[in-house]
Amino acid sequence: MSNLSIDSPRRRRFLAGVGAGLAVYGTAIGTTAADSHESVQVVLDNVGSSAWELVDADEDVGEQGVNNPELTLQEETRYTVVNQGSGPHPLAFRDEDGNDLLSQDSAGSYEDQDDVNYEENGEEMVFTLTEQLADDLDTYICTRHVSMEGAIRTVEDVDATVTFPDQATASSTFTAEEATDPAVSVTVATDTDSAVVVTYEDDTDLVIAGLDVFDADELDGEEDLVIPVEDDGGFPGEHVAHIIPADDLSGEYNPGDTVSADTAEAVINSDAASVVQANLSFDDQTGGEPVDEGDVMATVDVSVADGGADLPYVIDVHPTDDDGELVGTEFVGATDVLSGENENAEIVAERVPDDGAANELPFAGTDSFVVMIHVVDDESAVGDTASPGSFPVLPNVDAEAGPVPGGVTDLAEVTAEFEEDDTDVDDDVEDTDDDEPAETDDTADETDDDEPAETDDTADETDDDVPGFGPVAGVAGLGGLVAYAYSKLVLNGEPPVPADDGLDEPDE
Repeated sequence: MSNLSIDSPRRRRFLAGVGAGLAVYGTAIGTTAADSHESVQVVLDNVGSSAWELVDADEDVGEQGVNNPELTLQEETRYTVVNQGSGPHPLAFRDEDGNDLLSQDSAGSYEDQDDVNYEENGEEMVFTLTEQLADDLDTYICTRHVSMEGAIRTVEDVDATVTFPDQATASSTFTAEEATDPAVSVTVATDTDSAVVVTYEDDTDLVIAGLDVFDADELDGEEDLVIPVEDDGGFPGEHVAHIIPADDLSGEYNPGDTVSADTAEAVINSDAASVVQANLSFDDQTGGEPVDEGDVMATVDVSVADGGADLPYVIDVHPTDDDGELVGTEFVGATDVLSGENENAEIVAERVPDDGAANELPFAGTDSFVVMIHVVDDESAVGDTASPGSFPVLPNVDAEAGPVPGGVTDLAEVTAEFEEDDTDVDDDVEDTDDDEPAETDDTADETDDDEPAETDDTADETDDDVPGFGPVAGVAGLGGLVAYAYSKLVLNGEPPVPADDGLDEPDE
């Protein structure tokens, strides 16, 4: 279990770039200042002679409608601060010792620095918040009314990205008999040693589900970072992955702890994801005929518990190769778009790509296939027809193995039986008719010459047994039946070895 130091000092420079601000603690961790370096306008006005109020701003720099709100400004951003009470209420920006850094009432110590590029135009104070100015900046104040004073927080310009896709854990996989051990996968790109803290919301609190600390060389945005889920109070459901520089950690946190407001201020970036629990049950099954494009090739049972997110998904079917290995780049079918729990979901055959080596259609015989959950990432709705390979795989993360091959999967054998040819008997009989018509006529003529009366009787009897044929023709008919039986044996396997008829070969 990881322990993190995350106590904040009374006042600190914290780091920006996280979405929409922490207006009410616990509901979100978001942007605490402007997340671009473009010019940002901030409008202040006086509340009598007792306080300032924030009237308007291009970015979320503070709370409006309160007296002397704390302002959050980001490094390397150019600000235009409009003081609507500027006549009797000159505005100044000061350090913690009360010294003027920028002022409408006197010469501040930073006003002549080129990189600050300070300008004063009537009500407006225009400046660039450099790193050095940010280090010294502490308050904004009316130089004539000491009660009109508010605090300033500055945001360090740190480049950090985090990607936290929708994913599954504690879910089925064909690579192991047991479900995956609970964990999530996150990718982070930053140049500073950082903690990855994964939280879920409980009422208005942010509770830590799991966390770990990584060196900067591990945070290149290329490798999956695996964070074990050690508090499952919010699972399944939405979780948020936060990045906090390791230098800003000074206490201890464990899974299950509630994140403090000071800790939230140290976040440099965040991303949210649905963390789901999914199960596939794909049993061996047999169909009565070969499977072609557009046919239902099999059915599957599936459940996706997502904490009420109604995550849409499809089940794609992948072939296996001669060694029984998953061929993840080829598909032989898909279900319609689904969500939640489904029994006997039908998989419709469709070969993708057309030139795939392992996904031949029509399919007949027995082969192994892998079913896999793919998460819908467009506007498709439940019940829509889906083509296999249209959507990304839903990752399935294991605490030890990390993301497992194929995500949420199951393996089964599907059998499509061969169709029998019902025309064999008729063909054999017709062949027999064509074989020996001449012999029958010749035999009848010879019999008439020797014993006319008996020949007629015999001919009549023969006609009753095998109409239209003499004795030799009857033998030929039996030969046709034998040929038919033999052909059926060959159709269903190797031809049989003829039995010894007990006759020796004649001497030459």
